[in-house]
Order: sequence, then structure tokens, then C-alpha cells
Amino acid sequence: MLILGSLIVTLILGASLPAGSAPTTTTGSKDPVATSRGMRSTGSEDPAATWRVRSEDRAAVVPGPEEQTAVAPGPLDPGGAGVVFLVRHAERADAGMASATVAGADPELSDAGKARASALATLLKDAKITAIFTTKYQRTRDTAQPLAKAAGVAAVAIDPKDEAGLIDKVKAAAGNVLIVGHSNTVPEAIKALGVTEPVAIADDQFDNLFVVIRGARPVLLRLHYR
Repeated sequence: MLILGSLIVTLILGASLPAGSAPTTTTGSKDPVATSRGMRSTGSEDPAATWRVRSEDRAAVVPGPEEQTAVAPGPLDPGGAGVVFLVRHAERADAGMASATVAGADPELSDAGKARASALATLLKDAKITAIFTTKYQRTRDTAQPLAKAAGVAAVAIDPKDEAGLIDKVKAAAGNVLIVGHSNTVPEAIKALGVTEPVAIADDQFDNLFVVIRGARPVLLRLHYR
């Protein structure tokens, strides 16, 4: 059975290739996110269409038309070509407790959060991730850990207040990157990567997988996984 989560990653990586480069797979369509098993084209040649991703034992991909949005061109990105995946940390163990509202609280992941971290690793294990950045908090490190182990990449913790330092490291990285942050830092990182479309993450949302295809005009895709 085809692992569709790997397929959509392949399509995303193919869309990020420099002009003149041939992707490793092709659908034979002008649409870079063309129709495939479990996946439907939006009918647009703009690769910035939004898709809904579901990852269980086998990742599945279904369109989320209610979330399809046009992405305005961003400012020039001085970094090289590549793809940046961004997620908020998975569910925290103290959800609903009074300690969750305490500034600086550093809980581990809940069982649901650990399952989501494993799902993320399954989804991105073939995405050629060469660098992983987290914050100093345990919940971000634990979310990244399964993928870091699968990819053989050591996650680097960066102070969540050091956005400029994070973006400098991302742009200096050779290859594709994963950023695991928080509901407030992920939107800021997306903006710092040159995407002009505003992004917000609700307190109860942990399933967003943002993909920034870098280049002269960065393109944003908003996916969902579980």
C-alpha cells in the first residue's frame, strides 16, 4: 500500500527544486500538486494550495477545501532553496491543569502528544531533513525526538526569544529543516521566512504542519496531521 504521507512530501520537495531541475517523480500534469490516489488537485497551477494530511499507521491525504487560501508573494528570501517544515509542539501532559497557565512551565508530552510526535516522524522520515530546531522546553524537544532519531539528526535547542538567531540558522542550513515551536513562535518564524499571509494557531490546535517552500517568493502550505 502506498504511503500517501511520503507521496505528498515528495511532491512538496519536487515543487521546491530550482528552475531547470527535474523532480524525481512526475504526475504528467502542469499542476505541481496533481491528482493522485487519495489526493485531488485544486485546479490551480499555484502550488500554495492547502491540503489536509492525516497520519496514522499509514498516512492519508485528503483535501481541505474549506482551508484553501491564496498566498500573496512574500519579500525576497536571501537564503537558498529548500523546504522548512514548522509545527507546534504536540499535546502537553498538564493540559487543563492550573500549572498549564504558569509562565515557564515545562511539562512533558501527554500520551496523545507522544503519539502525535511518532506520527510526525512517520510523515517526515523521508523528507531529507538535515537540521531540526526546537526551543529549550521539553515539549518541543520531545516532539522532535522521534524524527531526530529516525533521521539521524541532532535537534538544536534555541531560545524562543531569539527569532533572528533561529532564522539565521535555518537560512544557513543545507537541505530541508524542521522547526518545532509554540503557538506564538511558529507564526512569527513563518513571517520571518518571508511569508506575508497571517497565520494563527489556536490554543487547542496541535495538528498543524506548515510548509514554507523557500525561494525568491516563499510559498506557504498549511497541512494537518495526526
